[in-house]
Amino acid sequence: MAVVQRLNYGAYRKIDRFMKRFLYFSHLKIISKRQKGRMQTKQIVLISIILFFLAIVLISPNAEAVGVGVSPATLHFSNMLRDGYAEGFITSSVGTDNFVSVSAVPRGEIAEWIDFPEGPLLQVNKDNPGRFKIVVTPPSDVANGIYNGFIRFTTSPLGEITTGAGSAVTVSVDASISVGITDTQFLKCTATGFVIKDTEEGQPLLLSINVFNEGNVRVRPEVDVTIWNQRQDKIVETFSFKADKGALPTTRETFFFNLPNKNLDIAQYWADITVRPCQDSKLLTFDIVEPGTLALDGILKTIITKVWAEVGEITQIIAVFQNIGESPVKAKFKGNVQLDGRVIQILESEQVVVGIGEEVNLTTFFTPGVPGRFIVKGRVFYGNKQTFDNTGIINVAGIRINYILIAIYGLVVALLVFIIYRLYKRRMRAY
Repeated sequence: MAVVQRLNYGAYRKIDRFMKRFLYFSHLKIISKRQKGRMQTKQIVLISIILFFLAIVLISPNAEAVGVGVSPATLHFSNMLRDGYAEGFITSSVGTDNFVSVSAVPRGEIAEWIDFPEGPLLQVNKDNPGRFKIVVTPPSDVANGIYNGFIRFTTSPLGEITTGAGSAVTVSVDASISVGITDTQFLKCTATGFVIKDTEEGQPLLLSINVFNEGNVRVRPEVDVTIWNQRQDKIVETFSFKADKGALPTTRETFFFNLPNKNLDIAQYWADITVRPCQDSKLLTFDIVEPGTLALDGILKTIITKVWAEVGEITQIIAVFQNIGESPVKAKFKGNVQLDGRVIQILESEQVVVGIGEEVNLTTFFTPGVPGRFIVKGRVFYGNKQTFDNTGIINVAGIRINYILIAIYGLVVALLVFIIYRLYKRRMRAY
């Protein structure tokens, strides 16, 4: 009996140890499966989220690498007077093929002194940089000293031009501006680009001079002209003129003067020209020719439009005309705006006198009332002649839904939901 009890007790101990070991390893196995399931679930969910955002980036139609740069990166205006004037230019460029809006915003202690007379927003791409004109006008109560600020140039979101789904990226860069204030006035200018063209007998002579104002006060140039005969041994005429307007500090202006031609016969002449207060002089020669000898000629170089506009936005249209003939002309742009082959609006600019070799902007305006692709077409009329037609494009954005892109987004979201659901079911079966 004792032997049987001893055997039963030994068997019991063996069975007890086996059950304990079985339960221990079974518990470990269950825990291992649960932990492994959790790890797999986390990994798959993380991979799914990464793939989702990667898909958004890859299928976004407007996502592209873009950088913005400015030149020069620094503008310094020295020796400015209170209530004075100075101007400069900064060119902005981007690294994208598509047109992008670049805006300029002044910052810092001189932000209120800075203005953009031609506008703080331009449309640019890598082949068409934008040139911002910057004007600085210090107030009347500012003390002498150096003042600093900067201008921040920022691109519009790349997905903003066309309405619809897409990613948006903006890039900014700063250009520093410094202004030195003084109470000392000084006058300094340089006269260059002296031009006097041949003219027909009885027609006035056109004299043009470029003046760069390097001082800090307005310059109103005065011109003295002495005309000599061909052998330069006799003075034929003398003239003195004063410009109708002045050149502001830091600006370059071209001044035109009409010289009377009543006593000059058909021949070659010499003109000795002096510009005050710049004290620059130049000796030029010109011819008086028979009537009808000089030709009129001009070209419409381009029509500048805002490539992307909004409904109801006043849009500027600029026809760039250059006089390449041998006589000044009066020029006017005439054209129209078309949508789907129909004329929407007639365009006509003001008449402008264009000097020899001069290039002018003939400006009109158009306000689109509906979305669409508008075509601007026209030509310039000058003298009794006209140029070839030229065209420009205005794209007016409307509400446009990209159904294909929305469908792709929907499929990606559905796939993500399906993967999470399957992982959830697998986890429930593991328990």
